[in-house]
Amino acid sequence: MTKWAFVDYENMGSLVGLELDGCERVFVFCGPHNHQLKTDPKWSGELTLIKLKSKGDNNLDFHLTLYLGLHHKTADPSTEFLVVSQDQGFDGMLKHLKKMGRVCRRVAKQHSPKTVKRKGTQDLSETALLIIEFLSRVESKSWPARKPKSLNQIKSLLRFSHPDLDPEPVFAELIETGIVQEKDARLVWNEKKIQLAAGPQLVTAA
Repeated sequence: MTKWAFVDYENMGSLVGLELDGCERVFVFCGPHNHQLKTDPKWSGELTLIKLKSKGDNNLDFHLTLYLGLHHKTADPSTEFLVVSQDQGFDGMLKHLKKMGRVCRRVAKQHSPKTVKRKGTQDLSETALLIIEFLSRVESKSWPARKPKSLNQIKSLLRFSHPDLDPEPVFAELIETGIVQEKDARLVWNEKKIQLAAGPQLVTAA
Protein backbone atom coordinates (compact mmCIF):
# COMPACT_ATOMS: atom_id res chain seq x y z
CA MET A 1 0.00 0.00 0.00
CA THR A 2 1.23 3.48 -0.90
CA LYS A 3 1.73 5.75 2.13
CA TRP A 4 1.89 9.54 2.44
CA ALA A 5 3.00 11.20 5.69
CA PHE A 6 2.00 14.62 7.04
CA VAL A 7 4.48 15.67 9.73
CA ASP A 8 3.72 18.13 12.53
CA TYR A 9 7.34 19.26 12.83
CA GLU A 10 6.78 21.72 15.67
CA ASN A 11 5.33 18.89 17.72
CA MET A 12 7.84 16.17 16.85
CA GLY A 13 10.96 18.39 16.94
CA SER A 14 12.95 16.25 14.49
CA LEU A 15 12.48 14.07 11.42
CA VAL A 16 15.11 11.55 12.50
CA GLY A 17 13.85 8.20 13.77
CA LEU A 18 10.24 8.63 12.64
CA GLU A 19 8.30 5.63 11.35
CA LEU A 20 8.29 6.74 7.72
CA ASP A 21 9.79 3.70 6.00
CA GLY A 22 8.09 3.14 2.68
CA CYS A 23 6.40 6.54 2.50
CA GLU A 24 6.21 7.69 -1.09
CA ARG A 25 5.61 11.32 -0.12
CA VAL A 26 6.38 13.21 3.11
CA PHE A 27 4.84 16.64 3.76
CA VAL A 28 6.59 18.52 6.57
CA PHE A 29 4.75 21.42 8.22
CA CYS A 30 6.96 23.86 10.14
CA GLY A 31 6.61 27.29 11.72
CA PRO A 32 8.21 30.61 10.74
CA HIS A 33 11.16 30.13 13.12
CA ASN A 34 12.25 26.76 11.69
CA HIS A 35 15.11 27.65 9.36
CA GLN A 36 16.76 24.23 9.12
CA LEU A 37 15.15 20.82 9.42
CA LYS A 38 16.98 17.68 10.43
CA THR A 39 16.20 14.87 7.99
CA ASP A 40 16.90 11.16 7.80
CA PRO A 41 19.27 10.21 4.91
CA LYS A 42 17.65 6.75 4.68
CA TRP A 43 14.48 8.16 3.15
CA SER A 44 13.98 7.70 -0.56
CA GLY A 45 10.57 9.35 -0.96
CA GLU A 46 9.63 12.85 -2.08
CA LEU A 47 9.97 15.48 0.66
CA THR A 48 7.81 18.63 0.56
CA LEU A 49 8.31 21.45 3.07
CA ILE A 50 5.37 23.66 3.95
CA LYS A 51 6.71 26.60 5.96
CA LEU A 52 4.05 28.76 7.56
CA LYS A 53 4.56 32.53 7.49
CA SER A 54 2.53 33.32 10.58
CA LYS A 55 2.11 31.89 14.07
CA GLY A 56 -0.86 31.41 16.31
CA ASP A 57 -2.64 28.83 18.42
CA ASN A 58 -3.16 25.64 16.39
CA ASN A 59 -2.14 27.45 13.19
CA LEU A 60 0.02 24.56 12.01
CA ASP A 61 -2.68 22.01 12.91
CA PHE A 62 -5.23 23.85 10.78
CA HIS A 63 -2.87 23.95 7.79
CA LEU A 64 -2.00 20.28 8.11
CA THR A 65 -5.71 19.39 8.26
CA LEU A 66 -6.38 21.55 5.19
CA TYR A 67 -3.70 19.69 3.19
CA LEU A 68 -5.10 16.36 4.33
CA GLY A 69 -8.50 17.33 2.94
CA LEU A 70 -7.07 18.61 -0.34
CA HIS A 71 -4.98 15.49 -0.93
CA HIS A 72 -7.84 13.21 0.12
CA LYS A 73 -9.71 14.51 -2.92
CA THR A 74 -6.84 13.85 -5.36
CA ALA A 75 -4.82 10.89 -3.99
CA ASP A 76 -5.55 7.34 -5.03
CA PRO A 77 -8.19 5.87 -2.68
CA SER A 78 -5.77 3.10 -1.69
CA THR A 79 -3.13 5.56 -0.43
CA GLU A 80 -2.75 5.50 3.36
CA PHE A 81 -2.32 8.85 5.14
CA LEU A 82 -0.11 9.07 8.24
CA VAL A 83 -0.30 12.10 10.52
CA VAL A 84 3.01 12.23 12.38
CA SER A 85 2.35 14.03 15.65
CA GLN A 86 2.05 13.37 19.35
CA ASP A 87 -0.95 15.70 19.47
CA GLN A 88 -4.05 13.59 20.16
CA GLY A 89 -6.19 16.45 18.90
CA PHE A 90 -5.85 15.01 15.39
CA ASP A 91 -7.55 11.74 16.36
CA GLY A 92 -11.14 12.97 16.01
CA MET A 93 -10.45 14.40 12.55
CA LEU A 94 -8.76 11.15 11.45
CA LYS A 95 -11.72 9.13 12.70
CA HIS A 96 -13.99 11.27 10.53
CA LEU A 97 -11.64 10.90 7.54
CA LYS A 98 -11.80 7.11 7.94
CA LYS A 99 -15.59 7.29 7.66
CA MET A 100 -15.06 9.09 4.36
CA GLY A 101 -13.15 6.06 3.09
CA ARG A 102 -9.52 7.07 3.67
CA VAL A 103 -7.14 4.64 5.34
CA CYS A 104 -5.36 6.85 7.87
CA ARG A 105 -3.79 6.88 11.33
CA ARG A 106 -1.67 9.00 13.63
CA VAL A 107 1.96 8.00 14.23
CA ALA A 108 3.68 9.37 17.31
CA LYS A 109 6.54 7.03 18.05
CA GLN A 110 10.16 7.94 17.34
CA HIS A 111 12.88 5.31 17.18
CA SER A 112 15.53 7.22 19.12
CA PRO A 113 18.02 5.72 21.57
CA LYS A 114 17.95 6.93 25.15
CA THR A 115 21.58 7.99 24.84
CA VAL A 116 23.15 9.32 21.64
CA LYS A 117 26.79 9.87 20.75
CA ARG A 118 27.59 12.69 18.36
CA LYS A 119 30.94 13.82 17.02
CA GLY A 120 32.70 16.32 19.27
CA THR A 121 30.29 15.81 22.17
CA GLN A 122 29.81 13.62 25.20
CA ASP A 123 26.94 11.15 25.35
CA LEU A 124 23.64 13.04 25.24
CA SER A 125 20.26 11.94 26.55
CA GLU A 126 17.35 11.82 24.14
CA THR A 127 15.72 14.81 25.82
CA ALA A 128 18.86 16.95 25.72
CA LEU A 129 19.40 16.11 22.07
CA LEU A 130 15.84 17.17 21.18
CA ILE A 131 16.49 20.57 22.78
CA ILE A 132 19.83 20.92 20.97
CA GLU A 133 18.25 20.02 17.63
CA PHE A 134 15.57 22.67 18.19
CA LEU A 135 18.21 25.31 18.97
CA SER A 136 20.13 24.38 15.82
CA ARG A 137 17.07 25.13 13.69
CA VAL A 138 16.28 28.60 14.97
CA GLU A 139 18.25 31.84 14.88
CA SER A 140 20.72 32.21 17.75
CA LYS A 141 19.22 35.57 18.74
CA SER A 142 16.08 33.72 19.82
CA TRP A 143 17.94 31.34 22.18
CA PRO A 144 17.00 31.78 25.86
CA ALA A 145 19.13 34.39 27.62
CA ARG A 146 18.32 33.33 31.18
CA LYS A 147 17.81 30.03 32.99
CA PRO A 148 14.08 30.43 33.82
CA LYS A 149 13.29 31.03 30.16
CA SER A 150 15.37 28.01 29.15
CA LEU A 151 13.55 25.81 31.68
CA ASN A 152 10.20 26.99 30.33
CA GLN A 153 11.35 26.27 26.77
CA ILE A 154 12.47 22.73 27.69
CA LYS A 155 9.16 22.02 29.40
CA SER A 156 7.18 23.41 26.45
CA LEU A 157 9.12 21.57 23.73
CA LEU A 158 8.87 18.21 25.51
CA ARG A 159 5.35 18.60 26.87
CA PHE A 160 3.88 15.93 24.55
CA SER A 161 6.68 13.35 24.51
CA HIS A 162 7.59 13.76 28.21
CA PRO A 163 4.58 15.36 29.95
CA ASP A 164 5.92 14.77 33.48
CA LEU A 165 9.47 15.90 32.71
CA ASP A 166 11.45 17.94 35.24
CA PRO A 167 13.42 20.39 33.05
CA GLU A 168 16.17 20.93 35.65
CA PRO A 169 18.15 17.71 34.85
CA VAL A 170 17.99 18.49 31.12
CA PHE A 171 19.30 22.00 31.72
CA ALA A 172 22.02 20.59 34.01
CA GLU A 173 23.08 18.22 31.22
CA LEU A 174 23.37 21.12 28.78
CA ILE A 175 25.61 22.89 31.31
CA GLU A 176 27.68 19.75 32.00
CA THR A 177 28.32 19.06 28.32
CA GLY A 178 29.34 22.67 27.61
CA ILE A 179 26.37 23.41 25.37
CA VAL A 180 25.65 26.45 27.53
CA GLN A 181 27.33 28.37 30.35
CA GLU A 182 25.74 30.59 32.95
CA LYS A 183 27.62 33.85 33.51
CA ASP A 184 26.25 36.61 35.74
CA ALA A 185 22.76 35.08 35.53
CA ARG A 186 22.87 35.15 31.73
CA LEU A 187 23.25 32.18 29.39
CA VAL A 188 26.08 31.92 26.88
CA TRP A 189 25.41 29.24 24.27
CA ASN A 190 28.20 27.40 22.44
CA GLU A 191 27.01 27.55 18.83
CA LYS A 192 29.76 25.25 17.53
CA LYS A 193 28.88 22.50 19.99
CA ILE A 194 25.19 22.87 19.22
CA GLN A 195 25.78 22.37 15.51
CA LEU A 196 28.10 19.41 16.12
CA ALA A 197 25.62 17.73 18.44
CA ALA A 198 22.68 18.40 16.11
CA GLY A 199 24.42 16.58 13.27
CA PRO A 200 24.96 17.35 9.59
CA GLN A 201 21.71 16.24 7.95
CA LEU A 202 20.02 19.61 7.43
CA VAL A 203 17.52 20.91 4.91
CA THR A 204 16.99 24.66 4.59
CA ALA A 205 13.37 25.73 5.00
CA ALA A 206 12.91 28.64 2.62
